[in-house]
Amino acid sequence: VMDKTGTLTKGVFKVQAVMTNNSDSSELVKLTAALEKNSTPPIAKAITEYAGDVVNNVRVENVEEIPGHGLRGIVDGREMLEGNVKMLKKYNIAYTSKIENIVDTIVVTAINNQYSGYITIADEIKEDAAQAVKDMHSLNIKTVILSGDKQSVVDQVAKSVGIDEAFGDLLPEGKVEKVQRLKEEGKHIAFVGDGGFTMLIGEFAT
Repeated sequence: VMDKTGTLTKGVFKVQAVMTNNSDSSELVKLTAALEKNSTPPIAKAITEYAGDVVNNVRVENVEEIPGHGLRGIVDGREMLEGNVKMLKKYNIAYTSKIENIVDTIVVTAINNQYSGYITIADEIKEDAAQAVKDMHSLNIKTVILSGDKQSVVDQVAKSVGIDEAFGDLLPEGKVEKVQRLKEEGKHIAFVGDGGFTMLIGEFAT
């Protein structure tokens, strides 16, 4: 059992495109990056690096992390929401349904309770990931991804490297639930991932 980002992929994200909904793209990037500056995941770093110094003089207040969804806060006096599509649904923000069909990782943004657009982020699969999975299969080891990323992205990575099962759109408790289910099926479990993933499921994998 493994996570995706930083395990099968390099965890080095880069902004690919900025798509807006009746707003200025540079302003959207500035406001989004200013809020993401308070976060530590690789996706946040990609957005802040892309924005550059424009975030230095932006006033950010009342930042709150919504686990499995994204961030909310006040940026230059405007109420900001950003994260995944679940964030928009949680706060009843109307948005164009076509964004749910985007395969790539996206960060969606709402300003003052209005959907404002999204930023597309891309990661790269590690060069040795497919061979590592092949080697595990040769030892009759089944491989599973548990990821908080969107299902379409997780499926794409799983297909590329030959993973047996892939589960995306998982909140932290969802990952624990999947591990518990595997244990209940009588599986002997080994896992690999970053420190947070290890701390999350370690007690269930013995």
